[in-house]
Amino acid sequence: FAFFPLYPIILKILNIFIQNILLTGFLFANFMLLINFLSLIYVLKKFTNEKIAIKTAFLLFLFPFSIFFRSYFTESLFLFFLIWFTHFLLKKSYLAGGLLLGLLNLTRGSAVLLYFFFLYYVFTDLQKKKFQLFFELSPKKTLRY
Repeated sequence: FAFFPLYPIILKILNIFIQNILLTGFLFANFMLLINFLSLIYVLKKFTNEKIAIKTAFLLFLFPFSIFFRSYFTESLFLFFLIWFTHFLLKKSYLAGGLLLGLLNLTRGSAVLLYFFFLYYVFTDLQKKKFQLFFELSPKKTLRY
């Protein structure tokens, strides 16, 4: 197969309604382009201001290699999952981040490298919680009460 399984499965399901695989791929790619544009602005507004979010979205989609986001490739779906994976990872919603990481791996094999970042964030967060829990249960703090 040329693609990992998620993208062809989505196109096959959508092709039931459209009945033309080329038109289905074209419509899905352009729909994902619009969704990615809006998702990128939404997520970046959470971490920066609106001006930087809009400028970043326009720069990403005006970049010459952004033609792959409008083509019959997995890049648009991968970018969508990557935007939301990053959002949930930084919000420390690890269940949603893990689910999106799984979908990223079903979209493209290079997403395997993201497991290192995911595990790093999860383990550092666990270490901080253990550290905080240690100080909450320390004898000095309980003696103050």
